[in-house]
Amino acid sequence: MMNFRSKVVRLLACLAVLVCPVAVARAIGDDARRYDDWCWLCTHNAMSVEKEGWKLANQSEPVRQQLDDGVRALMLDLWLQDGKVVVRHGSGVGRMLGEKPVAHVLDPVAAFLKDEPDAVVTLIFECYVPSRDVVTAIRDAGLEPYCVALEENGQWPTLGAMRKSGKRLVVMSDRVDPDPELPAWLMKVWDHAWETDWQASSVDALRTRMPRRGDQENELFILNHFVTTVLGASKAAAKRANDAVFVRQRAAAAWQSFGQRPNFLVVDFYDAGDPGRAVAAINRAKDAQQFAAAALDGAGEDRQTKDGN
Repeated sequence: MMNFRSKVVRLLACLAVLVCPVAVARAIGDDARRYDDWCWLCTHNAMSVEKEGWKLANQSEPVRQQLDDGVRALMLDLWLQDGKVVVRHGSGVGRMLGEKPVAHVLDPVAAFLKDEPDAVVTLIFECYVPSRDVVTAIRDAGLEPYCVALEENGQWPTLGAMRKSGKRLVVMSDRVDPDPELPAWLMKVWDHAWETDWQASSVDALRTRMPRRGDQENELFILNHFVTTVLGASKAAAKRANDAVFVRQRAAAAWQSFGQRPNFLVVDFYDAGDPGRAVAAINRAKDAQQFAAAALDGAGEDRQTKDGN
């Protein structure tokens, strides 16, 4: 029989799921699970924010709000402009769409990690700058004390170990220069991850996305789940794509097809639809078969909720 404390913890976890299903990892007892056995809600072009004046934006809310709302992984594009590292999406045309100093997105991450001692966050850089400049930017933001490197045996640590050590920030980049003086926490993303194609032009096209970059033997599975039209990201398409039922069905198909739990669900306009509910369901499932069955049951439950029955 559960003691009183256990009952309280379970009740709080249930209430938290209703409020923000992604942000309750510690409450539901995930400490024993490894980093690579967990799914994280990830924002595509996290720096490209509508409220901050970016044109053809990919997200509605700034980085700190994304994190407060349960996002736990950020995809960011790094460029050099006048000798300084900036975030923007693309080269020449990208400057016209929006540009910010890198500190504009890294400082909120540092503040969030300080405010939320149980949070585990991942940064995934599309990088067009020297690796030493990336390291400097991380250090200037005060993030290096949080950065984690792989264990000596090559395995990812458990979430509990990351929290206990305070090393709760994973930093990966598609460019890591061959420099022996670089810290071990700056990891090449394609040494550890693989992804599905990112060029879906419609919601229906998401169902047929195939592997793109990275070796499928790698331990982290990036499920790109966003639509890019000729005009860029579409909030209307994101609302359809991010519907909890659709996400769960697509994630179930991917998990069964590729034999690997999605580790990053990458979305545009994370606040359109309810992708966090799907991420929570992925994390509750023990295996692909259980998740596929739950996805079908969940679809019915979600429809009943929407219909008010």
